[in-house]
Order: sequence, then C-alpha cells, then structure tokens
Amino acid sequence: MGCFSAAAILIWAVGLPERAAYLSPRSFRAGETPIAPEVGALAPPLRGLSPTGSPFDLNAYRGTPLILNFWATWCAPCIQEMPILEKFHQRGVMVVGINVGDSPSTILAWAEQYHITFPLVLDPTGQMSRQYRLLGLPATFQIDRAGVVRRVKFGALSESELEDWTDSERQP
Repeated sequence: MGCFSAAAILIWAVGLPERAAYLSPRSFRAGETPIAPEVGALAPPLRGLSPTGSPFDLNAYRGTPLILNFWATWCAPCIQEMPILEKFHQRGVMVVGINVGDSPSTILAWAEQYHITFPLVLDPTGQMSRQYRLLGLPATFQIDRAGVVRRVKFGALSESELEDWTDSERQP
C-alpha cells in the first residue's frame, strides 16, 4: 500500500479536526478569520492564573507579538528549550509559558532553579492544552500582533528556529 493510500485511510478512520469547535461564539461569516490553534487563524483565547495567583488573559497581549509555549517540569525537551526561551525573553521577545499539570509550588521552585523570568500560567486540568490540540510537550505557537497564529512547533525549539521566528515578526 502506498503512502498516499495509507494516509487517506488514516484520515478516513480518524477524521480531521473539527474547525467548528474553535469558531467564535458568534456565527462564522465568509471572510472572517476563524479561531483555531492553526497557522492563519486567531489564537484561541486563554484565561488562567499564574503560580502566584495573578490573573492571565491572552487577549491582554493583543498588539504584542509573542511566543506561547506549553511545557511541564518533567518534560526533558522542555528543560532543553527553557534557556533559549529565557534568552529571547531577556532580548525583549514576549514569551508566555503555559505549564501543563504541575503544582504552583513545583513551578515556582523550578522557575527559580532555572532562572525563568517570563510569565508562567497554570493549566492544572489540561483544558488549555486541549483547546490548543496539543500532540505532546513542548508545543510552541508564534502569535502576531493581531492575535493570529503564524507558526506552530511540536517538540523543542532550537535557538536558530526561534531566531527565524522572531526575525520574521520584525519584518514589515
């Protein structure tokens, strides 16, 4: 069986993600940008709390390009990319880390140990992860000033990849 046939059977059996689940509460109209965790769509809204209890709302970052990274303290590739994310944050790139499943005290101790200063948000139930249809950790989304997803990476980002992402945001 060829690769195409196998892929067609897999898509038939599993199906494609339902974009309708991410559409805005109002009815979708032609020409509108859908809300979905995919390139070219508005990033799904996120609201939550930091490990210290401060409120977080992704909409507050509208107008600022950002890197949204889903991670966990037990994830080896997440640990590998954290110094890279922190380095870019120190250079002025807005980075937000969504922690999947760790306790606030674990996250705070971990952030102190690894000198992480960018905003961290709790996803204790995995709701945000499901909303972004994560395939695993880490997962990173580049979101532009208008709130549109520009790039998605499942797996650890390299420094050169993140450099390409941030360079593309600076270009008019």
